[in-house]
Amino acid sequence: MSKYIEGNSMENIRNNKLKNLKNDNNVEFAKNLMKTFESAYESIDEFDKNLSKILEAHPNHPMANFFKGFIQALHGNFEKSLEFFNRGLKISDGNPIIKFVRAITKLYLNKPEECLKDLEDVVKANPKFAFAYGFIGGILEDFGKYEDALKVYKKWQKLLQIHMLITR
Repeated sequence: MSKYIEGNSMENIRNNKLKNLKNDNNVEFAKNLMKTFESAYESIDEFDKNLSKILEAHPNHPMANFFKGFIQALHGNFEKSLEFFNRGLKISDGNPIIKFVRAITKLYLNKPEECLKDLEDVVKANPKFAFAYGFIGGILEDFGKYEDALKVYKKWQKLLQIHMLITR
C-alpha cells in the first residue's frame, strides 16, 4: 500500500475535500456540493441534473463546470464539453487538471495542434504531470516529429519509473 494512502480514512479525505470546496467560506454550500459530487457514484444522470442546479445558482464554480464538461464528454458531446472546460479554466486561472482534460477533448474534436498547446501548458505548469507527456509524444509522432517524440517518451518513461518507486 502506498505511504500516501495509509492512515487516510475516508472521513479525513472527505473533510479535506470539504475544506477545498469552500466558496467564500460558505460551509453549507461546500457540503451540498460534496453531496452532489458523491451522488456520481449512484447515477451519472442524477449527478448531471444536480450539477445543472448548482450551475444555475453558481455559474462560475470551476469544479462544477469541470464535472459538467466531463459528463458531456462521457456522452460524446465534445463541443459542449469544451464550453464547460473553457469556463472552468477561465474561472480557475488555468487549472492544469482542467486544461489537461480540455486538451484530450480537443484531441477527440480532431484539433491536435490546439491539444498540443494545452498539453505543453500543462507540463510547463507541472513538469511532473506524466500522462501529459504520453499524449504529447503521440501527437508529435503523428506529426512526423519522431526525434522530438522520442525525447518526450523518454521523459514520460522516467516520470513513470519515479512514480512506481514512490508508490511501492
